[in-house]
Amino acid sequence: MQQGAGLRKDARENRDNLIQAAKEAMSEHGVDVPLEVISEKAGTTRGTLYRNFADRTELYRAVLESELRSVTDSISENDGCGLFEVMRKLIEVSDLYHAFTTTMRGEPASTDRKPIEELLKTVVAPHLATAKRQSIIRADLTEAEVLLACRMVAMGWRLDGEAAKADAIDKRLLLVIRGMAADPKFNSK
Repeated sequence: MQQGAGLRKDARENRDNLIQAAKEAMSEHGVDVPLEVISEKAGTTRGTLYRNFADRTELYRAVLESELRSVTDSISENDGCGLFEVMRKLIEVSDLYHAFTTTMRGEPASTDRKPIEELLKTVVAPHLATAKRQSIIRADLTEAEVLLACRMVAMGWRLDGEAAKADAIDKRLLLVIRGMAADPKFNSK
C-alpha cells in the first residue's frame, strides 16, 4: 500500500512538472511547441506525457486550467473590483485559449470547450458583479461580453503598428474599458 501511495505522488509530480514545463515552453517557443520539447523540459519521456494527456488538446486544457487558477488566486476581491486586472490576465492567456480551441476544430461544440467557457465565466463573475455594484461599468454587461472583449483585445494586435505587444494591448484595453464604463467621466480624454 505504501508503494502505491508513492506512485500516485510520483504520477502527480510528473503531471505537475509537465504542466509547468508546457507553460514555460509555450512562453518561450509559442503554443505550437513540439511535445518532445515539453517532455524534455519536464524531465520525462514522451510516453509519460501521453500517459498524462491523451493529446495536445488535453495538455492545453490542463495548462489553461492552471493559468486560470493562477488568475483567480492572484486577484483578491479586496483589491477593488479587479475586473480590469482579470481582463488583462485573461488577455495574457488568450494565445493558449486560442490554441486550445483551434485543436478542437471539427469536434462537437459540446466536448471540452463548454466547461472551459464556464470556468472563464466563473473567473470573471465575482469581479464583474463588484464592478457593477460600484457603478464602474454598465449594469447590463455580461460575463460572455467581457470574455468577447478580452478576445477582441488580444487578437490582431500586430496590425496596430505598435512595436511591443504590451503597448498595443494597453491601448486596446483602455478603449474597451472606456466603452464598458457606466460613468461618463471614464469616457473622457
